[in-house]
Amino acid sequence: MRSFTMKSYEKVVGIDVSKETLSISLYDGKSHISYETRNTVKSFFNDFVKKEKGIDFSKVLFMLENTGVYHLRLATHLSKECGYIVSVANPLVIKRYSQMNLKRVKTDKADARLIAEYGYINGDDWLFSPRDIDYYKIDMKLKAVEDFRKQINMLSNQIEAIEYLPFKDNSTLNAYKNL
Repeated sequence: MRSFTMKSYEKVVGIDVSKETLSISLYDGKSHISYETRNTVKSFFNDFVKKEKGIDFSKVLFMLENTGVYHLRLATHLSKECGYIVSVANPLVIKRYSQMNLKRVKTDKADARLIAEYGYINGDDWLFSPRDIDYYKIDMKLKAVEDFRKQINMLSNQIEAIEYLPFKDNSTLNAYKNL
């Protein structure tokens, strides 16, 4: 049976990450303190960390949801550069946790609170360790190759469709071929 006590941290910072903003909830197991800032490392430290004087952030869990790419810069910085405890959970797990607790409010602030509460109980299940920079570079190149293959296939299909038309517009056909 899962223990509902804190692990190696005293508080949890739940962070709802979007492309432009971070909604932040500092949770101690009883109450939340909420913040909102831009999604940059500098803004996070200026608008949140510096305002929470007296907190030993080495004893705080930073809990984020996996957003594909938007969470990576902050999670990597907190873990690698600062040495903080960071967890990154699957968004489906957070959604199921919300449903299980009958929480239906869907705002960034409410999501940050939910992420913090989830992290307070289950944060150790999702510990994050950043990968080596070469991993990210290779991954980016592989994704680019896949994207280019998809574009080539799409353009080839478009050229084939144009060639089946009862009339020909060579300038349009050549434009697709040049692409």
